[in-house]
Amino acid sequence: MLIDTHVHLSSFSDIPEVIENSRRKNIQAILAVGGNQESSIECLDLSKEYPKYVFPGMGIHPSEILNEDIKNTIQLIEDSSSELVAIGEIGLDYHYSFAKEEVVREKQRQVYIELLRVANNAELPVSIHSRAAYSDSLNLLLENGPEKAVFHWYDGPLSTLNEILDQGFYVSATPAIEYSKGHRKVMEDTPLERILVETDSPIYLRSLKRRSEPSDILLTLVELAKIKEQDLEKVIEVTGRNAMQLFDKMRL
Repeated sequence: MLIDTHVHLSSFSDIPEVIENSRRKNIQAILAVGGNQESSIECLDLSKEYPKYVFPGMGIHPSEILNEDIKNTIQLIEDSSSELVAIGEIGLDYHYSFAKEEVVREKQRQVYIELLRVANNAELPVSIHSRAAYSDSLNLLLENGPEKAVFHWYDGPLSTLNEILDQGFYVSATPAIEYSKGHRKVMEDTPLERILVETDSPIYLRSLKRRSEPSDILLTLVELAKIKEQDLEKVIEVTGRNAMQLFDKMRL
């Protein structure tokens, strides 16, 4: 089962063409994640325009915490939770230049905790951004719930990876496994039963020198199959099953 578990679908200006390309490549589902109020609303709208194909997540990306009306956005997400399959993209990112100050990091943590609370109350899984804040992202998740999570594009320390896996959480493979030594190592050390696949599209694809689309999910899967020394069909089957287990409100 081909499922792209992390797409910024609202960032595309040609969404009908992107969806058509995806269908032609036999992609069976797309999880559209939101990073602010506007994109989260668009994800929900797109799930209604493409029912049983586009599935919505709503969240506040850590890069948006200084730009958002946090209180109203969190309330919107909470009010919409019954229509969602995930809360995301949420999390922490200490890599940004604006996040070098502790006051900004604390704001990120506060927003993250609030969104974890929403997810916990709604019994929804979370899609977590954790760049340069790997331990904090995990520890706050453990302290505040929920019990189901994927660490999107994880490329952090292997010690934290082991803790993530010990807790039963997932990590996702992205097109970066073609060129990122850190990301490849994570995939080598993670059992296939704990891996989801994603494009994070429309992120730029170095190998093809163009933006990515959900239809490019096979690029990730082919590389993952090489790393795992498994048949491609087996990798597609297992990662698809993983996605359905994590996002258990997804109905195809």
